[in-house]
Amino acid sequence: MLLSACVGQTFVAPADVWRSLRGTPTPYDLVVMELRVPRIVLGALVGAALGPAGALVQTVTRNPPASPDVIGVGHGAAAATVLAPATGTVRSPGAMPAVSVVGGLGAAALVYVLAWRRGMQPSRFVLTGVGIGGALSAVVQLGRDTGGGRAAR
Repeated sequence: MLLSACVGQTFVAPADVWRSLRGTPTPYDLVVMELRVPRIVLGALVGAALGPAGALVQTVTRNPPASPDVIGVGHGAAAATVLAPATGTVRSPGAMPAVSVVGGLGAAALVYVLAWRRGMQPSRFVLTGVGIGGALSAVVQLGRDTGGGRAAR
């Protein structure tokens, strides 16, 4: 974290980083406190959230190497990101992260609903996730072949 606070387009000495963090004015306050420290804190928070999320997916699927891709979350996010601008429902690039999150959550919910049969069995959950993920991957590929292919020509 200290290295990340020091190194960048402008190098800031560790002593100056420490002074900025303590509130002592330095010429690097803007760089350290407004640009680098928020990124460091956000990275630590995201890392802290990904650990329990991964453990939860592995617990639900009862499969230690399981990842969110196994249940179609990544494919759902990608499909929503491709479909939203292609259908014209979202025009703002700033809304795309929210669209991706909603797509991932929607895919997870769809897998959960389709896999539920008088209880949740991990094998059914994983197989349903793989199937939904494959279908959503095809949607992404179709969007890339039709929209992206035209743009590249």
